[in-house]
Amino acid sequence: MSPGLFSNGMLALLLVLLTSSWSLAEIVEDPDLSENNRDPTTIPVFLKQTYKAFSELAFDSDKYPYDHEFTQRLFTEGSPTIREVVLTFLLAFGFILFRYFSESKFRRLVIWLEFKPGDVEKAPEGIFRSLYYCVITGYGAYISYFSGRYNFIQQPCEVYSSNVTWENYFEQEIPTDILSLYWIQFSYYLSGVYMELYMDKRRKDSTMMLLHHFVTLSLMYFSYMGR
Repeated sequence: MSPGLFSNGMLALLLVLLTSSWSLAEIVEDPDLSENNRDPTTIPVFLKQTYKAFSELAFDSDKYPYDHEFTQRLFTEGSPTIREVVLTFLLAFGFILFRYFSESKFRRLVIWLEFKPGDVEKAPEGIFRSLYYCVITGYGAYISYFSGRYNFIQQPCEVYSSNVTWENYFEQEIPTDILSLYWIQFSYYLSGVYMELYMDKRRKDSTMMLLHHFVTLSLMYFSYMGR
């Protein structure tokens, strides 16, 4: 089957699902998952279903045996080099310096724009973050799509070598441009932890923002190690 025919078939199936009143459970005729028997979407129900999924899929070693060798190699062979760690911390320090020296200039800018007095204190932080996200979004879009070097949308696995085996999986090098995205984003969120603790104005959601930064750092780290 050609990729175009497969894509058209998937698109047609998606349109049928979106325009019909059937649920996926009804299509596969699973009465336990039908909308009539489904529990209301509450946090306790979400936690219960998450526990059920983990207990049945992740922790049932008899039904789903798992070799922990890959996990061990993930933390040994997949870990970043000392050079990459040092570079990440230097970039994080650079973000902190840029935020520190640009804050007074951003403050003068918002005063010149006649912001409300209550917004003058918050605006420099917002401008700094907005500037970063605009730049990193454009840079990421260029690398992943507009550069033409990768086919992320259709074939994301083609970023790496097609001759990968179990033995040489962690020997495949991450392309330099994609690696730069890891460095920049990891260093930004690493510096974000420091800024949230010592530079940003304390807010009601400051604790949640710290948690968000740590979760994001963890996700990026596992993404890097897992290639």
